[in-house]
Amino acid sequence: MRLIQLKKILEKYNQDDLEGGNAHILAFPKFRLELFRTTKPTEKTKKSAVLILFYEKNEEVYFCLIKRPTYEGHHSGQVAFPGGKFEVKDESLRNTALREANEEVGIDIGRVDIVNELTTIFIPVSDFTVKPYIATTSLVPIFHPESHEVDYIIEAKLSDLMNSQLVEVEINLSKEKSSAPAYIINNENIWGGTAMILTELKLLLESNHLV
Repeated sequence: MRLIQLKKILEKYNQDDLEGGNAHILAFPKFRLELFRTTKPTEKTKKSAVLILFYEKNEEVYFCLIKRPTYEGHHSGQVAFPGGKFEVKDESLRNTALREANEEVGIDIGRVDIVNELTTIFIPVSDFTVKPYIATTSLVPIFHPESHEVDYIIEAKLSDLMNSQLVEVEINLSKEKSSAPAYIINNENIWGGTAMILTELKLLLESNHLV
């Protein structure tokens, strides 16, 4: 699969083609399942957006993930997409995704084409909604990670995602260990909200026979 073929698939689908919550629940950690079922967004829930950036290198399609630094917080040390909290100056979540990706990994947003979006997910433990935007760039990005936000960048092959299945892995929480469904790509355990987004993306591409 080349980038130009992938872009055609990503441009043509609409929201009715998405699996939404049916996909997300497959990747939701069991230890937070009750919280997920009983907690819903409110007017105080914070909004955020992430960018799924596809690009081609050595005739293979890649996407960018980041490893969060270790800190006191719910998402310490997790693998994530570049993204962050909506700010009034952004005017839209689309702009939030672009701004945060520029700030966190240094991509040139003038070279990025947002082609579609996925279903918004709700993260009850931090009371955030996350809107994923899908983008492509015709150039291989030159990444410049922001050290306070990003421990390191993970360049993941799309083919590795498509060949992966969710497996239960041990994870470290702030005060204990538990387990969660995860994709293992580049020796990284990708779980939580990022795994939920990847599951919807994977099912979408499988439905378009990208396997």
